[in-house]
Order: sequence, then C-alpha cells, then structure tokens
Amino acid sequence: MLISGKQIYITSLSLDHTVHLLQSKERFHTLYDIPNEPNWPSDAIKIMLPLHYERLVNNNLTYTYGPCMIQQKDSNRIIGEFNFKKTDGTTEIGYRIYPQYRNKGFATEAVRYVCEWLVNNKEIDKVTAMCGRLNKVSQQILRKNGFQIKLVTGDIIKFEKNVKSIRCEQYNLF
Repeated sequence: MLISGKQIYITSLSLDHTVHLLQSKERFHTLYDIPNEPNWPSDAIKIMLPLHYERLVNNNLTYTYGPCMIQQKDSNRIIGEFNFKKTDGTTEIGYRIYPQYRNKGFATEAVRYVCEWLVNNKEIDKVTAMCGRLNKVSQQILRKNGFQIKLVTGDIIKFEKNVKSIRCEQYNLF
C-alpha cells in the first residue's frame, strides 16, 4: 500500500521491507535508497516486525495493515511512522512524526490521506485513535481531520471518525 499526499508518502512495510529490516537496517536503507534515520524504526515497530512478517506470509502477502513508514517526498527521508490495526469494521490508527520534522503539517496530512484511503475500504465503518490528555497537538490533528472525542479514561482520550457516513454522503445513500 502506498498513500501519496502533497508532502509525504505513507508506505506499508511489505514482505521484502520486513525481511530486510529484520536482517539489517543498513541493508534496508541501501536497498531502498532511503537516507538513514536514527529514530527509525522505533522500538514499537522493531517489536512488531516478527508478527508483521508472520501475517504477511500467512495472508499470501495481502496484509495491508500494520506498520508503515512516512517519507518526505522531496528527500525520500523517513520522517515518522504510521500504524493500522483492524478489528471488526474498525481501524485504529497511530502515528508519530520525529521531533525534527514536527510543526510542518506532516501528521495532519498523514491522518487526512489515510482516512481518505480508508473511506474507500467498504470493510471499515469507523476509524479510531487514542492520545494522551496532555497531548494537545495530537488532539488538534485529530479534530482537524474530523475526529470526535468518543471516550475519556484517565489520561487517555479515544477519538473516532465515522467513515461509513462519509462514504454514504459521497454516494448519496442517505
């Protein structure tokens, strides 16, 4: 899966990507001509890679959910990461832009284009995301992209966006 925005690409980690990352980060960067980014992959993605590999192999390479890299178009540099988790008509998203690339609109753009991509997936009715109560920037990014607060539990806020209703509006199904 490749999602292209104005400033960024969001690319799901394919079987080849995953195999090369599991073998050697340096080899991955060389093979795909991607400048080295010290923050990538994060520890969360490193932990997830073996499971992602198994899912790719067991689903005949059609597994499009899981870890993704966010790349800046003009430099091909990895500037952050995105993750999808699909369960029963809902896709939970998570994202992270590395500190040196923040405040340039990359996260807002990533969430926007991922949600547009998910609107076209008829298996998905809603998209959710969680962030900390003190993470005002992420809350603003989600609100800009049409998410609404669904639940507040302790220090965590759960946001939700109904993509089924967007799909219905697009095709005048109301």
